[in-house]
Amino acid sequence: MATLAPVGIDIAPPTNPAAVTGALRIMNLGGRPAHLQVLAPAAVTVDVDFTVTLRFGTDPDPEASRHKDIPLTIRVTPA
Repeated sequence: MATLAPVGIDIAPPTNPAAVTGALRIMNLGGRPAHLQVLAPAAVTVDVDFTVTLRFGTDPDPEASRHKDIPLTIRVTPA
């Protein structure tokens, strides 16, 4: 669980988009510690991996040392 909320959340296209109906969404519900809610696509026909990057730091800030990107993979499986 993140102690601070990310300043940005980037979701890359899925590994096999033809197998996905809808989109993966991540909602930042705020609070401390931060609460992130992951909402799966409406349907997937096979296991689908989504690459997500959580960006922490001050934004906008040109100083790269004040930023931290944390990549993660979220797997969505058929119901």
